[in-house]
Amino acid sequence: MKRTEASKSDEYGTPPELLPVIFKIAGFTPTLDPFATEANAIFPHFITKEQNAFKTPWTEDAFVNGPFSKTKETVERCHNQWLENNINIVQLISARSMKMNYWHDIIEANHIEYHPLRGGICFLVNGKPYRDKKGRKSYHQQAFLVVIWHKREQLKRINLLDSL
Repeated sequence: MKRTEASKSDEYGTPPELLPVIFKIAGFTPTLDPFATEANAIFPHFITKEQNAFKTPWTEDAFVNGPFSKTKETVERCHNQWLENNINIVQLISARSMKMNYWHDIIEANHIEYHPLRGGICFLVNGKPYRDKKGRKSYHQQAFLVVIWHKREQLKRINLLDSL
């Protein structure tokens, strides 16, 4: 089956109805969208592709729906920004990541919290739900997880972090 141009893109917006679910799971509401475009930014504070979220420091609690083609780099960046800036971060990530080395080296090795999301996600393309050739909403075939890096003082309070 031939892929559409939209399916080859990393510019997928998060459906707004999913955000309250993600933030409830995370236990906080972020204020920074580090991988955004002006068209799909969720918060007034965001980092565009040109500003480069892989280089620009994150100093606020962040929601991350990073580029699918750079999932490993995005997980590494989330972890590094958590270590450097002690911020809360919630990341939407494909469950396929669980079989990758970076998942075990970062998420599992550091006891980072994660939860599966129930149901499919119809991501946004150009601000509108992605649709198939027949005009129907098209839900992503993969399962997704919410990964949460909590501020270290929160982890200490709930005894999840012994070494800090």
